[in-house]
Amino acid sequence: MEFFQAPEGLFARYEREVEGRKERTKLRIVAFDEAGLPYVVDDRSDGELCPAASFANFKHVEDAHHGYEDRGKFVSMIPAASGWRHEGEEVIAWGLRTTGDLVPLTVDDVDSIDLQRDEAGR
Repeated sequence: MEFFQAPEGLFARYEREVEGRKERTKLRIVAFDEAGLPYVVDDRSDGELCPAASFANFKHVEDAHHGYEDRGKFVSMIPAASGWRHEGEEVIAWGLRTTGDLVPLTVDDVDSIDLQRDEAGR
């Protein structure tokens, strides 16, 4: 199975009911598989990757970057076919938001992944 590094700032949100109140936690998403499924580090093991949705209380993927709160949560990552480019940089995946927006995820000159913002800086 092939994995792709996840952009910084993506988290798997978990929620459960404890003594009548909601307890929320999140884990950093570190990778996506070739089908676009998010993976986190399983804190119950020796650092093995596991699908974020393998925990029963998984709710969604969220983007913690400032200014993205009103843009919708990520519901899927779609690996990009070779050759896609955005502003001169290679697109490695497309992030699909609940709003229906597709966000190009690119690798910049120092091999880190950037979330592309629109003209308004969002």
